[in-house]
Amino acid sequence: MRPEGDCGLKISKVVLNPGVVSKTDLIRFQISVLNSGSSALSEVNISDKLPTGYVFDSSLNPGWINESGVLKYSYTSKLIPGQSASTILSLNFDLKANYIQYVNEVHVISAKDATGKNIENISSCFLIVL
Repeated sequence: MRPEGDCGLKISKVVLNPGVVSKTDLIRFQISVLNSGSSALSEVNISDKLPTGYVFDSSLNPGWINESGVLKYSYTSKLIPGQSASTILSLNFDLKANYIQYVNEVHVISAKDATGKNIENISSCFLIVL
């Protein structure tokens, strides 16, 4: 069941410091969610798989949790149509890794409408923008 109106979401992930070249550098990503629909949302939950060769440090990532290599974050402020919210994800390179592989796997895993009800079938309600 979808809330009244369109619950379209767009999610993007951008490297904030693309010029990093050393294994000791911190890589910072900005992940943004845009409510491109016509209904307000009260919560949007995202996940991103920890890429091979990267290390997650919870002290650098307030609000993020690591569940066995799946990083999760919740946007809990109300998003009215046309409004966006962003967070930063900071990762270190794994100094023991033989190779580093980056695959963008960020996506929305759930959302709630303005009344706090879960939006069913969220996969039909968002578009991933890479």
